[in-house]
Amino acid sequence: MQEAQARFYVQNAVLDQRARLGAALADKAQAVLDRRVRRMMWADVSSLFGDQSVLPPYGHYWLAGDRWPNDTQELYDLAAEVAKALGDASPRS
Repeated sequence: MQEAQARFYVQNAVLDQRARLGAALADKAQAVLDRRVRRMMWADVSSLFGDQSVLPPYGHYWLAGDRWPNDTQELYDLAAEVAKALGDASPRS
């Protein structure tokens, strides 16, 4: 739940308050969000195309999980950076 809230917070800031974030932080945030979506799409590629041959031995669970803890921390750090730029005391969606 917290991960989803952090994602929505960052996404809404990029969409609605880009000028307050500044171009560099807004671009960084968008890149992080895009990378997360690409990883999730790649992790689920077998269900989209029914082709198990493109996945590592443990399938989409391995792909989704191998970097997920690092990706989650990166998202939380980004949400804190966005909150600081916006002057928010506690980030929320």
